[in-house]
Amino acid sequence: MHLTTLVENTSRSDDLASQNGLSLYLEDHGKRILFDMGLDDTFFRNAEKLGVDISRVDYAILSHGHYDHCGGLETFLKHNTRAPVFLGSGSDQPLYSERPEKYRYIGLDDTLVDANSERFSWVEGNRDVTPWLHLTRKISMAEPRPESNRGNYIRDEDEYLPDPFAHEILCILEETDGMILLTGCGHSGILNMVDTAQEGFPDLPIKAVIGGFHLLRDSRQEVERIAKRLSESGCGRVITGHCTGQEATQIMKDTLGDRLDILYSGYTTEI
Repeated sequence: MHLTTLVENTSRSDDLASQNGLSLYLEDHGKRILFDMGLDDTFFRNAEKLGVDISRVDYAILSHGHYDHCGGLETFLKHNTRAPVFLGSGSDQPLYSERPEKYRYIGLDDTLVDANSERFSWVEGNRDVTPWLHLTRKISMAEPRPESNRGNYIRDEDEYLPDPFAHEILCILEETDGMILLTGCGHSGILNMVDTAQEGFPDLPIKAVIGGFHLLRDSRQEVERIAKRLSESGCGRVITGHCTGQEATQIMKDTLGDRLDILYSGYTTEI
């Protein structure tokens, strides 16, 4: 599998923009996959500079309904007229974040969803897009969720309720020598996602876990525990960034060493 990071919070090139968002482009089994679309059209502009043709994407996946992963949806639909867009059922709910003295809408653009309904494929539970590309909303809840989930809400009429992130998708790429896990923010907890994948495919080792882990508020002790569990779970590589946080990433690096890589706009690797 070939991975190219179209946009992330950081960049190491003056030619490639960064933003508080995430978009990953993958080539696997002869297919092209776009996983999340960042805040706006930046993913597309970076893709052009990286030689990635968005019009040729075969499958698009939105990990959850937050704007920093779905904000580029209008641009994608404009430049790609054929690929289905997979997202978890409930991603179109009114999603909010809490700021001092007010709530801020951070969800999908409802007008885009309504105007392009034929392009969307809603994932209710487990979904096999192909024999090797699997999506699931049925994520184990045995492990704690990130502390940083506090402040995320779903509006129910005039009431704001904590977001349970039932709309979040775990993406599993199945290969002959193992599986690759993709997460946008890991709101459900990265260890829960690892457990889910291992329960579903007990005979496959985890080649890599890729994406944001949302550990900005978690304690050093908790981050160290997560890193140790990822190591014990046999994760060959951990490639993270976006909402994991620089401090948490460094703590994990101390445990995982060379098995951990850090995402940035333009980061590319073979797995």
